[in-house]
Amino acid sequence: MGFSSNFTRELQEHKQVINNLTQQLLTSKSEMNELKQSKCKQYEDLTSQLNTAKQKLMDFHHTLLLEKEEMSKEKTTYEYNVKQLQIKLEDLSFENHVLTQEIENLNKRLENEKQNFREQVQTSSEEALQSSSIRNQENAAEQGSNELQQRHESLPKTNRDAKLSEELSESASFNELDQIQQLNNELLEAAVALKNSHLLFRDEISTYNKQHDFNQLKVLYKSVKTQMV
Repeated sequence: MGFSSNFTRELQEHKQVINNLTQQLLTSKSEMNELKQSKCKQYEDLTSQLNTAKQKLMDFHHTLLLEKEEMSKEKTTYEYNVKQLQIKLEDLSFENHVLTQEIENLNKRLENEKQNFREQVQTSSEEALQSSSIRNQENAAEQGSNELQQRHESLPKTNRDAKLSEELSESASFNELDQIQQLNNELLEAAVALKNSHLLFRDEISTYNKQHDFNQLKVLYKSVKTQMV
């Protein structure tokens, strides 16, 4: 009986230990389930965040590709514009060179015209002085002719015939003076026409300079050069 009682008591103790272990096991299992659910929830959340980040990354990559394509188009457009500006710059440089040559030629022509005009004026002045001297001589000759005419009428007929011969000779000299006077008048008219031509040419130069504003060309040249840089 003693043995049976001890065995029963030990069996009860072992059974209690087993129950305690079972309870602990159930508790641990419950905790494990809760932990598993928590980890699953965290995994789901992380998976969702990862998918969201992945989608954002894909969207960003797509946007980056679109921007890259747009930048490529802009680069092509920019290179085309630069090339066109280079062509325009070369055209402007050539046109500037041509205009510079034209201005130099016009300046040379103007200087030649001025020189010719000065020479013509000087010649006309000299001829005008000669003409004045000739007119004085004509006036003196005309006055002398009148005096000779008066004397001729007061002479006898024989002497009058001799004087008539002299008068004819003087008349030929007067005709030559008339021709010289006419030539001088033509020279004066030519000088006036040359002066008018000079004024007209100066107006043409002024109009040409107004139509070809080189300051504007320089501004445009600098603008194009700045854009190219």
